[in-house]
Amino acid sequence: MKMKRDIRNLLGMGMAIVLLLGSCLAESSQKLRVANQPGVIEIAANDSVFIHMREYKVYASKFNQNVENGDCGLVHFDIDFGSPENADSGRIKGFRTVSVVRFDTVPRHTLLTDAAAGLADSSGVVKNEQLVSSLELRSTLVGDVYFLFSVHNRLDSLPLQFNLSYNPGYETPRDENNQPVYDLFYRVIKEVDAPPQSTPLTKYYNAFDLKQLIDATTGDSLYFRIRYARSYNKDTTQINWAASNVYRYRIR
Repeated sequence: MKMKRDIRNLLGMGMAIVLLLGSCLAESSQKLRVANQPGVIEIAANDSVFIHMREYKVYASKFNQNVENGDCGLVHFDIDFGSPENADSGRIKGFRTVSVVRFDTVPRHTLLTDAAAGLADSSGVVKNEQLVSSLELRSTLVGDVYFLFSVHNRLDSLPLQFNLSYNPGYETPRDENNQPVYDLFYRVIKEVDAPPQSTPLTKYYNAFDLKQLIDATTGDSLYFRIRYARSYNKDTTQINWAASNVYRYRIR
């Protein structure tokens, strides 16, 4: 049955799905609510709003928020598989039609070089540097944009600056299949000159543009791992770097 197949496809993408209250999944009302899905906005020539996600894109039939082309965020939407707009499951049009409930903007940053990020010596501590507890597994690549979700033990009310950098002239290490693996360094700096924010957070969502890294990759897949400051040595003069697993994303 097409409805069951579409649900399995959504679940396979790791989406947080909640059945709409009052829906019995009858043929006339095959509705699902999808929450916290990383997406990138595309505004078409006729001002229609599309949202690109990891494996597909959707057309936002009802979208009242003010967004610009290329904005990143976590999208919450309702989808009705029984509607005429979704009769082809997106195979012909290239998208499904949804009704957006909310779009929570995620800051989008440029990928830096190590030198620009103050990482000429990666063992050194940057002034006002903050430690990172862990990286969430749901971090993902959408087009050229990498959504990175980080967890922090304890933060005060000062705003933070988030940097992701790499060394473009460095010969990357190789994995067991002899594939090049980029090391990306994630650093969090406290902005002491900025006004305090109202509520300290322990989880942060950021998006980083990896286009220059993707353009430099000759294969059909991009391999990288994220290194982040997990702890200091005893006199806090050097960083002990932790590393994520090696991520592989098909890009061509």
